[in-house]
Amino acid sequence: MIGGRVAARLVALGLCAAFAAVGCRAGDKHNGTALVVVVTSELAPPEIDRIDIAVGAGAPRSFSIGTTGDLPVRLGLVPRGDPGFSIEVTASALRAGTVVVTQTVEVGFVRDEQKQFTMHLTRACARPAPCPDASETCTLGGQCRARNQVVELLPYPDDGRDGGAGADGPSPSERPPGVDGAGPDVRGDVTPEVRPDIPPDVPPITGTWTTMPAPNPMATLTCVWPVGPNLVYAVGYVGAAGVAYVWNGTMWNPVMLPAGTPTLTGVWAASATEVWAVGYNGTILRRMGNVFVADPRVTNEVLAGIWGFGANRVYAVGGAGTVIRYDGTTWMATTSGIVTTLTSVGGAAPDVVVAVGTGGMIYRLVTNGWQRQNHGLTSRTLFSVWANSAADVWAVGDGTALHFDGATWSQHSGAPDTALSVWGTAPNDMWSVGSRPPIPMIGLVSHWNGFVWQPVTSPAVGGLQSVRGLPSGDVWEVGVNGQTLRVRRH
Repeated sequence: MIGGRVAARLVALGLCAAFAAVGCRAGDKHNGTALVVVVTSELAPPEIDRIDIAVGAGAPRSFSIGTTGDLPVRLGLVPRGDPGFSIEVTASALRAGTVVVTQTVEVGFVRDEQKQFTMHLTRACARPAPCPDASETCTLGGQCRARNQVVELLPYPDDGRDGGAGADGPSPSERPPGVDGAGPDVRGDVTPEVRPDIPPDVPPITGTWTTMPAPNPMATLTCVWPVGPNLVYAVGYVGAAGVAYVWNGTMWNPVMLPAGTPTLTGVWAASATEVWAVGYNGTILRRMGNVFVADPRVTNEVLAGIWGFGANRVYAVGGAGTVIRYDGTTWMATTSGIVTTLTSVGGAAPDVVVAVGTGGMIYRLVTNGWQRQNHGLTSRTLFSVWANSAADVWAVGDGTALHFDGATWSQHSGAPDTALSVWGTAPNDMWSVGSRPPIPMIGLVSHWNGFVWQPVTSPAVGGLQSVRGLPSGDVWEVGVNGQTLRVRRH
């Protein structure tokens, strides 16, 4: 935890004409170094009525939220002396003095530069202790990430101009918002990346999209698994309670769960009758008839992903490097040797099993355990992995998409900004879904055609969290507000 010593090195926790709050003087030399904190939320009055922003152990600055027009809120930070240090910034949304959701990030000043970053207080994180690991914070999609891997520093002002400043600080037209006047608008989105030209003989994929009736508009659906055209499972949560639904070809029906089932994060099926779901507190559910029953727990860690190769070889992964395995009779904990949080597991055969997680970590199952893949391409969290074969493996995550060709890992651009799920059938047929700001989140879909990731226009009305499909053609996507989409490829 970063405490009072760092707070004391900040000239202000506010906006200086307001910078006098911690002793800013007109003659202080800041060398143009500044951070602008932008806090936004999909929550709106009467769900929240205030947002607090605090730096380290310092007292928070409060912003009243009366209407959605009061969002986002902004706070300018300027360091005193040498800016070569990092700070922890905590943003909280409150209602009647009670915290509804909070997020803490670690970020550093960039010497002689003005930067901005955006914190998102999302409904998906508005639950007790959303991240069991104290070193992580809850962010978009209800995902937990290391605090220093949540936000991206962007130039401020973000209008294409040179953001530099002289030794006496920013010029009047370039100051952070509220510094001797209202500065230009701060945008939380990322400037689109210039991507390679798409080969003319590979047109964008086409298909017929259908927005299916939402099983529950209050639900966040975290995972989908189609078994057949008329049998699809989806799991997630409403508040802190886990939910599960099954599509019968006409409508979604709720699946009865054991009392007290917490948030569910993953579902996988070996067949129409062999279906498992996993979730918080080490929850493992197995289908029996028309209901799910609880299997004995072998861990109390969050289980974030599940995949198997037949009903006698099923893997689930989660917090603190947890890996458990089902052998057809019982679930057993394994000694993985992994300490980082694992977010997803997938494979193509019993000897092609891959797990991914925080810090850009990738592990492959080998004869004597799990072997780390030293790719050196990213340290950002990877949220999903899918393997078509030993020579065709994809891992996607926070602004990145990695591919393994059987020999080396490579990085590719064009997947959704925050890619939460990946699935496919062939080296030229991969799908990824995710989201990007502003709030409410924009659901994104991308398709890999063998050359590049191409954006796909979809009817998504909010963030998407999972994509799975059938080799025959139907691709399913699910996400916030209970939305379920199906695309039938042409």
